[in-house]
Amino acid sequence: MVANGVLVKNSQLSGGQEARDFQAVAQTDLDGVTAQVKATFAREMPHAFTLAPAEAVVPTHCRFKLTANHRVGAEARTLSVNASEACTGLAYNREQLTQRATALFSAHTAPGAQYHLIGEAQVQIIRVAPLTVSCRGLWAYSLSQDEEQFLAERIAGETPQQATKYLLETGFLARATVPDKLPQDPAHIHFQVFVGSQEQTVKANVHQLEHHMIEEVTAWHAWLPDTPINHMGAELAMQVLQEVEWSHIAKLIVVRS
Repeated sequence: MVANGVLVKNSQLSGGQEARDFQAVAQTDLDGVTAQVKATFAREMPHAFTLAPAEAVVPTHCRFKLTANHRVGAEARTLSVNASEACTGLAYNREQLTQRATALFSAHTAPGAQYHLIGEAQVQIIRVAPLTVSCRGLWAYSLSQDEEQFLAERIAGETPQQATKYLLETGFLARATVPDKLPQDPAHIHFQVFVGSQEQTVKANVHQLEHHMIEEVTAWHAWLPDTPINHMGAELAMQVLQEVEWSHIAKLIVVRS
C-alpha cells in the first residue's frame, strides 16, 4: 500500500536484443598484476646499484608507481600496466656484518663454557633506520673429558639398550646410538658427537677433537719432570697441534661412521 505517491513495478525483462558475454577487469586482476610487479622489483632492485666487491645492498625509501590501461570494471580482454620504482640503498660489507654480528651474538647468548657456536650466526637486516638486525645461531654442548669418563664408567659392560637408555636420561644428548655391547673397561669407550647436518657435525667434531688433544697434551706436560728439554718438547707439541687440519680428520670420522 502506497499513500500519496506513485508505485511503479517493472515486469521481468524480456525481448532484449544482441545479448552477449564479455570480460571485465576485476580488482583481483589488478591486485595480482601489482603483486607480480612488486615481487620482480624486489628481486631485481639490488642489481641496479653499483657495489664494491663483497658488498650487498638493502633498498630503502622506495617509491612505487603503477598505472593500468583499464580501470576496474571496464570491459577488456587483457590488462597492461606501466610501473616504476625509485629507491635509495644502504650498502654494507657482508663479511664484516656477519663477523660483528656473530661476535655480539656469541658475547650475549653463549650458554656456558662447554658450548660452542656451530658455524656463524645467521644475520638478517630487519630495519635500516635505525639499523636493526636479527641473529640466529645454534649452540652445541661439548662433553668434557671428565664428563666422557664419567659416562663411560656408568655404561661400561652395558647392552646397547641399557647404555642408550642411560645416556638419554642424562639430558646431555637428544639421540644416542650404541652399536654393540660395551667393553668392561671404560678406557675403551669413546664418544663421537653429531650435531644437525653433516656440515654441522664436522664443525662440532673439529671443536671436540682439538679441545680433547689440547687437554691431553696439557696433562702430559704437567706429568713430565720440570726440565728445560721437557718444556721445549711440550711447546713443540702445542705448535704441531696448531698446524693440524682438524676439519680433514673430522670429515674422515663422519665418513667412517
